[in-house]
Amino acid sequence: MINISMYDVSPEEKKDFKALEDVGKVTYHEGPISLETIDTDAEIIAMFVSSTLTAEMIKAMPKLKSIACRSTGFNNVDLDEAKKHKIVVTNVPTYGEHTVAEFTMALMLAMVRKVINAASQYARHDISHEALHGTDLHGKTLGVIGAGKIGRNVIKAAKAFGLKVVAYDPFLTPEMEAEIDVTAVELNDLLKQSDIITLHTPLTKDNYHLIDAKKIGIMKDGAYIVNTARGELIDTEALVLGLKSGKLAGAALDVLEDEKLVDIDEEELLLKKKSTTKEMLEHVLANTILMHMPNVILTGHNAYNTKEAIQRINLTSVDNIQKYLQKIPQNIVH
Repeated sequence: MINISMYDVSPEEKKDFKALEDVGKVTYHEGPISLETIDTDAEIIAMFVSSTLTAEMIKAMPKLKSIACRSTGFNNVDLDEAKKHKIVVTNVPTYGEHTVAEFTMALMLAMVRKVINAASQYARHDISHEALHGTDLHGKTLGVIGAGKIGRNVIKAAKAFGLKVVAYDPFLTPEMEAEIDVTAVELNDLLKQSDIITLHTPLTKDNYHLIDAKKIGIMKDGAYIVNTARGELIDTEALVLGLKSGKLAGAALDVLEDEKLVDIDEEELLLKKKSTTKEMLEHVLANTILMHMPNVILTGHNAYNTKEAIQRINLTSVDNIQKYLQKIPQNIVH
């Protein structure tokens, strides 16, 4: 039987992968993949975004033929190394287009209406309405970067709140623009026009630090930013400076650069590694600063996290593995 190793699987999730036990020997790991937990006999592995699959790990699994990413994103896999070894990589193209869009709107509302601060003050019996002045969504302009399935649902929801919406997406055709009833603009124009900016694009080599100091400088004074996509889309140091200077009024972030380093165990491990870089340490510092800023909401990569979405992720991943074994692979990452 084929050896399948599943990583980042909670005890209650095992039932979702039961069907794989009919086609192979399945080994479950609650934690992420690492050099210590890799199965050198694994022919297929499945992993969540909390795992990072390096070239060194891939080389240590000579029998590996397929990697099933239990996520839409796949930037946590060394794709170049996988390609060298002719390993088929699959992902879950869609699972949370409504789930993540709902969370985005929740973050947006919590940010502009200072919901977290209000709850905190109330718990301390120290309410200052002056400090809790918010701003209406109605009548404002929302800039949506990335008009895929999630972005489109955000656009629909935003219009229900009376927001004017503009979108930037290099793949947005005039026909698609008409279909979702949105005004397509260039990125710089979006930044200049928008009161609130929300990111819904995958991370690629070309859009790393898509929002940097220069782009923040283009934005409206007092603009807000929401990110439920990937932390590396925003230059964290530039974001901190923009928030501290007042150029930005607030940020609501479900993702951070090098977000796994927010975990204290990972931070300690980082200090011990010879591979620690100045950039990594700078990210740890910048993320720590964000945690203590009153105009920032951080939610720890939770936008996907509903029972329905997790089940969709798992069942699609099972289907991807089954189709691969049937020699009709689907959802291949190129």
